[in-house]
Amino acid sequence: MKANLELATTIAHEAYDSKWRRDGKPYISHPLTVMTMVELIGGDESDQIVALCHDIVEDNKAWPLERFIHMGFDVQEVVTPLGLLSYTPEVPDAVARMGILQNARAARVKQCDTAHNRFDRPKEHKIPFYDETLLLTERVTGKKVNEHLVRAAEQLVLYRFGDDYGVSEYMKESTARAEANMGQG
Repeated sequence: MKANLELATTIAHEAYDSKWRRDGKPYISHPLTVMTMVELIGGDESDQIVALCHDIVEDNKAWPLERFIHMGFDVQEVVTPLGLLSYTPEVPDAVARMGILQNARAARVKQCDTAHNRFDRPKEHKIPFYDETLLLTERVTGKKVNEHLVRAAEQLVLYRFGDDYGVSEYMKESTARAEANMGQG
């Protein structure tokens, strides 16, 4: 990993320390999976940095866009796409989506983020939105992402980062719970 990617990994880990996804996985597993998906579809280092940090600005008030600038991240390559990907209630969803679709880097990250959310136990009412977003981003990126890519990326995250980010510990506990439940049934 290069220096900026290492810094982004550290930032993401600190921003999501002790935070969990609704399915019980450490939250850091999501940006790591999105980053890995972006890499697998040919994304460069800046794409991977944006993927790692794509939820930080909206989820963590300690990390406004300006802080990424002060940390030395390139405005055009990293900060602008992060801004486009950061949800704000003042910007209607359709306008936000248009901005994302006009920025190739933001579109690649949004495509992978949406695919991970779509194929990771989504809420039923969100599936049509996810599917539409995947179609729109596919037109921009020229890449097709699917559940197989999501699963491959998740496995690669476990291989690369499992012990460092508590992901493998989660998997061990999850497996033990599943085995215990099977023994009770």
